[in-house]
Amino acid sequence: MSDRRLIEKYNEIKENEEEFQWEFRQECPETLKDDEPEILRSRFRLARLLIVASFAQDGADVAHDQIPEGLDGEFADEAIKAVIDFEQYKQFDKLSEEQINKRIRRMDGEVYDLVKNYTNTQLANLDELLDVPDIQGDVMDQLSDRYEDRLEKIRQGFYTYVEYHGMDHVVTEIEAAVETVAEAQRTELEVESDLTDQLEDLQATVETGFQRQEQHRRQQFLDIETELASSDPDVDALERKIDALQTGPSAEQREAIDQLQSTIAETEELRADLEDKIESLADAKRDASAADTEELTDEVTTIVEGQMSALEEQRSEVAAEIERLRQERERLEASSEDLESRQSDLAERVEEIRSSVQTDTGGLDGDSVVTPTIARLLEMDYIGRFEASVHSTPSVRLADETRSIPEGYWEGRSERRNERPRLQNFLDDDERAERYPVNTSARFTIDSSGFLGVGGSPEMVIEAAVCSHLEAHATNGFDAAPATLETLLEYVNRSVYEAEKTDVEVLLGMASPTGWSDSVRAQITQDGISRTKYSRRLSIVLVDLQTGELIYDESDPVAAENARLFELPIDQEQQVACREEIMDRFGRTEFGSEGVVLESLVNEETFEPHVVKRTFNELAVDEGYEQKYLDGDLVLFQT
Repeated sequence: MSDRRLIEKYNEIKENEEEFQWEFRQECPETLKDDEPEILRSRFRLARLLIVASFAQDGADVAHDQIPEGLDGEFADEAIKAVIDFEQYKQFDKLSEEQINKRIRRMDGEVYDLVKNYTNTQLANLDELLDVPDIQGDVMDQLSDRYEDRLEKIRQGFYTYVEYHGMDHVVTEIEAAVETVAEAQRTELEVESDLTDQLEDLQATVETGFQRQEQHRRQQFLDIETELASSDPDVDALERKIDALQTGPSAEQREAIDQLQSTIAETEELRADLEDKIESLADAKRDASAADTEELTDEVTTIVEGQMSALEEQRSEVAAEIERLRQERERLEASSEDLESRQSDLAERVEEIRSSVQTDTGGLDGDSVVTPTIARLLEMDYIGRFEASVHSTPSVRLADETRSIPEGYWEGRSERRNERPRLQNFLDDDERAERYPVNTSARFTIDSSGFLGVGGSPEMVIEAAVCSHLEAHATNGFDAAPATLETLLEYVNRSVYEAEKTDVEVLLGMASPTGWSDSVRAQITQDGISRTKYSRRLSIVLVDLQTGELIYDESDPVAAENARLFELPIDQEQQVACREEIMDRFGRTEFGSEGVVLESLVNEETFEPHVVKRTFNELAVDEGYEQKYLDGDLVLFQT
């Protein structure tokens, strides 16, 4: 019968049931006696249940998505499954009990398998099923009556199975495996509980002992940079502030790092416990292979493999957590090193101003300085270029192969993310986030579907992320420092955790509008180290958004062969025109001492801010020019 006809029949039966219940019984109350009305109504219900079950069968589960709208939700899953279970045994109707017994003794075919699995169905506990509150008991009574002969044959066959093969022998053989699984389940719960407690304690310590102090220190640096960026700063006051900066770890911060190390050690112990239990389960599985019958081996294997799978998944999660903790420890340690370097740079700049007497009236070195507008434009340009590059690439290098990418492959396999909520935390309520960079990232996923379909498991994530210092932009109105090791590790930690937990390769491109510090460059370009330093599944490409330079480990084939995807879009024609305009302005007397202001080129000549900034950078490489950030303006001077 077609689906449409079944739905029509269902609705017809339901209408007849309602007519019987609300019209016939009221108009003819004396026609039916005792329990006859309920028996008749239960027959209507059973008929509807049989139709619903015909749609719902899907292996061991009830497939609700296959049940038509209007039919789903009428019956409990247990009732639907009981009907499905009964239908599995329909071949028993044409067999005699003797035929069934012979097949069981010979372990012959589907009849033997069905009887052996009888205890796993709801039919073995049908009496208990009748007492389930969500199930209409009269319906199950009707179902049992309908299949009474079949059910009796099933039960008789099961008794023959137990008598002939010996249930006591089966139970004895699998008892050890069950005990091993029970111990493994206890370990699983203990590991989950212990890990949760450890991470909660650590989070509280790191937040109070490290992150808050770190935020205060960063704000002190931003305040000093703001003063330096003004005309005629008070160099004596600046020197005192710089000398007073505490860059090394405080006692509270050292305590946080120590606890982080302790948590790593304790988490390693949890992983060792999981390893022990997994090995015990493997032993139980090997013991089962020596059992007397193949059926016994299958029983034990089924019991053990389910728990092994759960523990192996938990082991992967714990391993990923260990890697994340290690990277977090390194990030915290790197934070102090970065602050020391910034303190040295600021002190050097103050000394330059002091020693220059009248020729240097203040301002920050403008090479790394970007304003929110410039950072925002660099971000938008870059992410758009990266997405276009990925969509047009004919192939991508994975760890073990080069994968061809057909046209249209990325449909449904890409997404964008950003840190707008984080930026908003630094802004006043009336400030608009649209004026600032939001650290947009674009992600593309390669899966194992063979490019012929969807739903395969992820194999590789390709991501490009822009890394602006959002707090600096929101607080100072500019960012003056190249991205540091702390920034690198913040992004790397996320990717390592994802790679280890999900067992996927990650190709991470990190683009900084202010460039990258020397310490970061050294981390990435050390031959043969960077690929394994963080994770064997992680490859890194750094992008300097001002110069277009790509930084990666050339010995890493995944990074080296895919670096083209992260190349920077640069409008050479615009930059040539901008350079000519700057040279023309320096040729005029009034610009000789005042310098060329970036904002004026944007307003008067309609150059894009990031195009002017890149041109300033190119000219500042020459000895005859330098750029400064002074009183809110980025200015190029002749030296």
